[in-house]
Amino acid sequence: GCAVALSACVTTQKLSVDAQFTTLAEQVVAYRKSIDPFAQNGAVNGHYLADLSPEFLAQTNAKREAFVQQLELLESTELSSENRINLAILKAQIQNNIDEYKFNAHYMPLTSEFGFHSELSFMVARSDFSTRAGYELYLQRLADVPRYFNENIHWMKEGIKIGLTQPKVVLQGYESSIAALINQDIE
Repeated sequence: GCAVALSACVTTQKLSVDAQFTTLAEQVVAYRKSIDPFAQNGAVNGHYLADLSPEFLAQTNAKREAFVQQLELLESTELSSENRINLAILKAQIQNNIDEYKFNAHYMPLTSEFGFHSELSFMVARSDFSTRAGYELYLQRLADVPRYFNENIHWMKEGIKIGLTQPKVVLQGYESSIAALINQDIE
C-alpha cells in the first residue's frame, strides 16, 4: 500500500509540473498574440503595425526576461519527456528574442533575407478583403506605414551611429526588392 501511495504522489507532482509548464507556455503564446497587431486583427497600443518605440521594445524585453525566469524555476527533470523538449524550445525562442534586443538587432532592420518594407507585401496577404471591416482595417494599417517606416529609419540611424550595419556587399541589388513595391503606373 505504501509503494502505491508514493507512486501516486510522484505522478501527481509530475502532472503538477507539467500543468505549470502548460499554463506558462499558454501565457507566453497569449502575450505574443497580444503584442502582434495582425494576431489581434486590430491595433496594439494604437498601432496597426509593429510598435518599435524604445519604450515598447524595452517593455517587451522585460516581459520576455520574466518569462525565462519563470521557466527556469520549473523542475525540468519532473516534466514529461515531451514537455522537456517543449521547455527547451520555448526557452531558446524567448532567449533568442532577448539576445536580439540586447545586441541591438532592431538597429539593423534590413538584412540579406528580410527588410521592414517587406511587411507591406505580407500586410496584403494577411488581410481579409471579404468584409467592409477588413478593408477598413487594411486602410488603418496603410495609414500606420509612415510611423512604422519612421521607427525603422530611426533604428537604422542608431545602428549607423555605432557602426552596426550590414556589409555593403550583402545589400547589393537590395533596391530591387524595394522597387517591386512601387507602382510606376498610377492613374
